[in-house]
Amino acid sequence: MKVLLIGNGGREHAMARALKRNSETTLWCFGDAINPMLEPLCETYKTGSLMDFTAVVEYAKQVAPDVVVIGPDDPIGKGLTDKLQAADFAVFAPMAACAQLESSKAFTRQLLNENGLMRYNPGYAVITDTNELQPFYDT
Repeated sequence: MKVLLIGNGGREHAMARALKRNSETTLWCFGDAINPMLEPLCETYKTGSLMDFTAVVEYAKQVAPDVVVIGPDDPIGKGLTDKLQAADFAVFAPMAACAQLESSKAFTRQLLNENGLMRYNPGYAVITDTNELQPFYDT
């Protein structure tokens, strides 16, 4: 199986090692920096901004993987899975709407409150204006 791995951190290194346990897996990587532990596991290792979705999709077109695996939260939360799926790639990562649980703490806390799970939710406030911070300085 041909896999394109997006990301270059420790999480992605662990994913790469797990994927490479299958001797039929070939791995390509797109990361925003070279990870010297990850690089030897990859056929090729391209660097670029993980938030440059056009560059990621173009690289995926060059690689033509069976599946794209995305590790980092930020590109997932901003919609990289959605962009890759729109370009007809199979992707192992949640779509942006589902990723809100991880990418938006305000979304998750509101969801907990709306569903009667307040005991799992520490006190919080969503601040959109710096003037709203003053009451918190006084406590």
